[in-house]
Amino acid sequence: MAPVGAALATPFPMTTRPASHFLEIYLAIYRLAVVVTWETSLGDILAFARRGKVEITRERWGKDFSEYADDPHCNGLTMLLGDDNADVLVWLRHRPKKASEYGVLYHELFHAVQQIVKSRNLGDEIESPAFLFEYLANQCNKVLWAQSRRR
Repeated sequence: MAPVGAALATPFPMTTRPASHFLEIYLAIYRLAVVVTWETSLGDILAFARRGKVEITRERWGKDFSEYADDPHCNGLTMLLGDDNADVLVWLRHRPKKASEYGVLYHELFHAVQQIVKSRNLGDEIESPAFLFEYLANQCNKVLWAQSRRR
């Protein structure tokens, strides 16, 4: 048995699909995806969700999203993606380009993990959320750091 806090190389069988300003990280074990997006508008997100057959409306979901995203002091937010859906959206106003700019991403990924823990009734579980956060951060870093190096 691994000690508390021990990291495994690949804790979950998951895949990532970077597409433009969207990174979809499917978490098979939880039967949901975490969608990380940066520098996207409400319309971009609605179109992305609809292409994936997610039920989403501007009137219901869009209103909740805009309540926070329209605030110029909001640099990121995390919420369920869609009107009645388990997928989690992590939205960033700007793509992090320097190590010092990754704090907002990691902050929002933490909230994504909290949402998954709550929705999947993991209760006081401590190790699986830590593995999940590590996995999400690593998947984002693989894509976003690679983009930074190309510039």
